[in-house]
Amino acid sequence: MTSSLRLSRDRDTSVQAHLDEFAARGGLVLFALVITAVFWWWNADVIIAWYLSRLSPCDVDSCLRVFDPIQWITTRWMLIMLLSLLMTMPILAWQMVAFSSPGLLPKERLWFRRILLYMPIFAGLVIVLTLLYGLPALFAWGHEMNTSHSLVTRYDASELLLIAFTLAWIEGLLVLAICAVLAGGISGLVTTYTVGWWRIRVHGFALGLMWLMLPESLAGVRITILIFSALCIEASFAPFAHRHGLRMSLESGRGILDSEGGLRRICIVDCRCAGACPSLAGWTPPGGIGSHSSGGLCLSHQERDELLERVRDERFSDVLISGCDSSPLPFQLRDSLAILGTRLSGLNLLESSAVRSQSSPHETLDLQLALASLVDPWTKSSIRARQLAVLSAHRRPSRILHCEATGELPWGYQLRPDEVFLPAPGKVGSGIMSYAAESGITVTNFDSAGTG
Repeated sequence: MTSSLRLSRDRDTSVQAHLDEFAARGGLVLFALVITAVFWWWNADVIIAWYLSRLSPCDVDSCLRVFDPIQWITTRWMLIMLLSLLMTMPILAWQMVAFSSPGLLPKERLWFRRILLYMPIFAGLVIVLTLLYGLPALFAWGHEMNTSHSLVTRYDASELLLIAFTLAWIEGLLVLAICAVLAGGISGLVTTYTVGWWRIRVHGFALGLMWLMLPESLAGVRITILIFSALCIEASFAPFAHRHGLRMSLESGRGILDSEGGLRRICIVDCRCAGACPSLAGWTPPGGIGSHSSGGLCLSHQERDELLERVRDERFSDVLISGCDSSPLPFQLRDSLAILGTRLSGLNLLESSAVRSQSSPHETLDLQLALASLVDPWTKSSIRARQLAVLSAHRRPSRILHCEATGELPWGYQLRPDEVFLPAPGKVGSGIMSYAAESGITVTNFDSAGTG
């Protein structure tokens, strides 16, 4: 789904331009890889001799042999590539982040950077402990079993190195898969809704490559290694598999039922329009409605991407912009919300705040009345009943204004601090009139018909 969305910084770029950029960045990585490979090629014999002296369970000169020269050359180049990749990892990470970041949402970008930060650290630690301590101890234990049965031991040096370096690659791949899952869970990408998608890709990618990498000499333990790896990856999913989301403003399964009985998950976006619109920070949304805060959606690429990601993750069906009627928002955001099937509208509080030149204790009431005047997902016939409920729950104004014909304030009118305006056309109804009469509130209709 994310591939169809239009992010704030998206540009209409041809496929050839992307391929050219990929080729340029890949060429830089390949150049660095070749340079480091040449360095390790000159020093590979010294490293292999030192490591064999540590890995061998017996005297190197007496019990190690090379039975297959071609495999020895292959193992030597495997070591060179492993060391070269470790040396060029910073350049590779830099180019991967630079190439992929423009197409990632904020959480995805954070997830990707965490992988590139944590994976080399943990993978390097695991590989070093295995190669320098784990495998020598394992081979020594096997050698003792052979000598206890009075066997003359002769080991293939290339086979020992092949097993060691293959396990290093396997461990690096396993750590990469686990770090990807943990970083995704911490970033809020792995939830009960997306865990199936993640399982298919992480298990398929990691286990598939492991199957191809394991040599015939490890065929006897191939299934065991794959099962162990799958269990480790699945254990990393466990803390996040049943979590609905990270810092969700509206819990899963909650929302408002519309006139047709459908569940509508509504998010009110407190967009302050770069300070031109009052903040809703002190206002608590009604039950079943989520909230999101931003300084100015029209001005900030980052805030638009954060809103888009939140709508996608929390599966909001409706987004209400507090400051405007949503028409000034850039096309990319409106188009992406349409792709997600999210209805976009606004409360237009910027216009409401313009009719108050003086501070008023009823500013929160203005918001509540604007929200109560919405037709979708609520019905038009219940507008006045909902506005009455809002009026009854707040501090009483001294005067209630409405416009029966248009439902809008006359142009240029300024509300006094003790006045409130009821949006939406139509009569105010007997309920509001009775409430006003009992509370001593004056009700005024701007139409020529006079008081309503």
